Amino acid sequence: MLGFIAGGLAVYTLVPELKGFWHKRRAQADAAAAAAVSAERPSPTPAPTPAPKPAPTGATLEEVDMIFTIYRADAVWDNDRTEIAIWNRYKERFSDFYELYRDGDGKIWYRPILELTRPVIQYEGEEGRPIRFTESQWSRDRRMEQIPLLLRPAAPKL
Repeated sequence: MLGFIAGGLAVYTLVPELKGFWHKRRAQADAAAAAAVSAERPSPTPAPTPAPKPAPTGATLEEVDMIFTIYRADAVWDNDRTEIAIWNRYKERFSDFYELYRDGDGKIWYRPILELTRPVIQYEGEEGRPIRFTESQWSRDRRMEQIPLLLRPAAPKL
């Protein structure tokens, strides 16, 4: 047995090719072990940065619908159509305009518009309301005829 071990050591020390073989084999085993460890534990990647949120622009359609539902009794419809102005809390003025249509079933359809095409109705005590209604020019002329000239309201400022 001692002779076998002595022979193996002699071959190992005398043959340089075998030295390189065992060192390469050891390096390959170490590399495979390192790869297995890194495959099990993925390297941490930085979390993607979220895209910046766009600046708020005004009321959503759900909010517009809720506001209109509260104050719908004051709407003046002309051919199942009216226009409203909604208070924009970011711009701090009435700057969100919508055209509303209603169908025969009572459904209300909202369409954003750039500006109002009808005159705004001025109600008493509406300073705190987040909505302004409009009426057709014909309806306004008819209503103003019934009010004495000195008592007519001034044009509203949006």
